[in-house]
Amino acid sequence: MFFKPIFFILSLVFLTSCGKDSSSDLQDEPEIAETTYTITFNATWDATTHPSQDFPDDPHFSPMVGLVHQTPNQLFELGSFASPGIKLMAETGNPTTLISEGEDLINKKTAHHVFRAGAAFDSPGQDEVTIKVHKDFSLVSVTSMIAPSPDWFVAAMNVDLIEKGQWLETKVVELFPYDAGTDNGTSFASPDSITSPPADITKISSDLFQPDVPLGTFTFTLQK
Repeated sequence: MFFKPIFFILSLVFLTSCGKDSSSDLQDEPEIAETTYTITFNATWDATTHPSQDFPDDPHFSPMVGLVHQTPNQLFELGSFASPGIKLMAETGNPTTLISEGEDLINKKTAHHVFRAGAAFDSPGQDEVTIKVHKDFSLVSVTSMIAPSPDWFVAAMNVDLIEKGQWLETKVVELFPYDAGTDNGTSFASPDSITSPPADITKISSDLFQPDVPLGTFTFTLQK
């Protein structure tokens, strides 16, 4: 007679506890499966922020090009060789091959969306592009060539737009220079000189760029 109420109470506690765990699991994902962000490239690189005797007369950046993906380092990885797409983008600003590489990743189901902005623009200056992201593909990587240059570029890698189960309202990433490892040039106006064999992609530490001073920012803003 006395065991039945106790058993009922314990069962109720167990079921209530299970319900809480389930709710907690659901909070790991945003309620909206797919949404839209704008990426604003605010370029601040100029002769004042990064003074050098070799500073170019026409500082500019190539159109932003990037990927919405699932697993990290789909666009490139520090310490590894540049893909043909990264090589072409970093040396010439042409995003065509990089876009094709992104489309291949979409076909392999490891990426969701490849994108590019409209045109090159002067620095200081600003550019913007709109992207689509999905809860299962919440990482974004974006690149742009530093121009003129041998094979230098800026990038934001593996930016996760989901935090604590929610789409981020905004995220700002500071941009620093990278070397694609495909051209031997050491100054902005260096003639083409193929690096053979190619070197790894690395961060640039050079007198041409002030250490710890960004060349600009990418700002990711949720569209409602």
